[in-house]
Amino acid sequence: MESRVYQIIEALDYGDAVSTHCIELKNILSGAEIVNDIFSKYVNEKMENFRKPISELKVSKQDVLIFHYSGKSSLINTIKALNCKKILIYHNITPHHYFEGMEPHYTHCLEGRKQLSQLRGMFDLYLGDSEYNVQELDEIGCSPTGVLPIVVDMAIKNNKKVRTKNEQDEIKFIFVGRVAPNKKHEDIIRIFEYYHTYINPNSKLYLVGNYNDYSLYYNQLMMLVQTMVSKNSIQFTGKISEGELDYHYRTADIFLSMSEHEGFCVPLLESMSYGVPTFAFDAGAIRTTLGKAGVLITSKDYDYIGELIHLILNNQALREEIINNQYDWINNFSIEATEDALLKYIDKVRI
Repeated sequence: MESRVYQIIEALDYGDAVSTHCIELKNILSGAEIVNDIFSKYVNEKMENFRKPISELKVSKQDVLIFHYSGKSSLINTIKALNCKKILIYHNITPHHYFEGMEPHYTHCLEGRKQLSQLRGMFDLYLGDSEYNVQELDEIGCSPTGVLPIVVDMAIKNNKKVRTKNEQDEIKFIFVGRVAPNKKHEDIIRIFEYYHTYINPNSKLYLVGNYNDYSLYYNQLMMLVQTMVSKNSIQFTGKISEGELDYHYRTADIFLSMSEHEGFCVPLLESMSYGVPTFAFDAGAIRTTLGKAGVLITSKDYDYIGELIHLILNNQALREEIINNQYDWINNFSIEATEDALLKYIDKVRI
C-alpha cells in the first residue's frame, strides 16, 4: 500500500500563519505526487474545502503524520493512539505572562507550554519553523530535531529602489500582526509619536491585524492613542483581505516591529519582498528571520529609533543598500528549499 502523509492541526484558520504554512505544505506534497490530506478539529468556513474533520482520520502503519503545534491541543491523545510515523512541527507558544488578566489566552498559553514538555518521545522527529523554536525543543529533551521554515511566497512584488523621498513627503509606517500584548504596539505608537511630532507631521501609522481577540489590550492602546499628538494619524485596520494587505505593503515606507516574542514572524519577509525597509526589535526568532538584512533594533530608545528611520528614509544610497540586502536575503526562503527539506525529513522517518 502506498504511504500517505497527513497533516493535523487543531484549527485551520483564515489568514493565520500556521494555517497558511499547512496549506503550503499540502501544495508541496501534492506537487510531489504524494497522497496527502489535512485534518482538523475546528475550521474557519473559508477554509472548509482544504481539510477533513479529524473524526475521519484513519492511518496505516507506513503513513506519516505531521502535527502542527502552536498551543494547547485537545488532539494529543488521538495522535498518541495512532500507529504510524509521526513528525511534530513546533510553531512556538507565546509566554503566558503577556496575557495576565486576559482569559482564555493566559490559561491556553500556560497549559500549552506545560503540554509541550509532555510530548517528549511521542514523535519520530521534532521540527521547528525557526532555529529559535528548535532550541526550545532541544532544551526540553525532544530528539531528533531539525528546522523547516515557514513557506512564504518571496517573489519580489514591488521594486522601490529607484523611488526618491523628499523630507516632507507623506511617510507611511506599517506593522502587520494581531493586536496582542507580546507584539508591543505601544512601542510602535510611541516611536511614531516622536517621528510625527518632531520630524515629519505629514506621516501616518497603520497597525494592520485583528484586534477582536484581545479587547483589554486593544482598549488600552486606544486610550494611549488618545493622549498622542499624532492620534488622528494612527489607524487600526482590523483583519483585512489579502488585496488590502497587498495595498498596505505596496504603499508603505517603513515596516516597524517592536514585538518581544516571535517564533518566526512571516511579515518581516513579506515586507522585504515589497522593498520596504524593515525594522525589528531583537527578540525571539527575529534575529534569525531578519538575518543580515533589514535593521535590527537592540534597545527601545524611541527617539533614537525615530531619528534612525528619518536618516534612512532620506539617504537614498543607504535605503537602496538595505532594500538590496533584503532582496538577497529572501532568496533563502524559497519554496524549493522548503520542499527539498520536507521530503528529506519524510524519507528520514520512513526508514
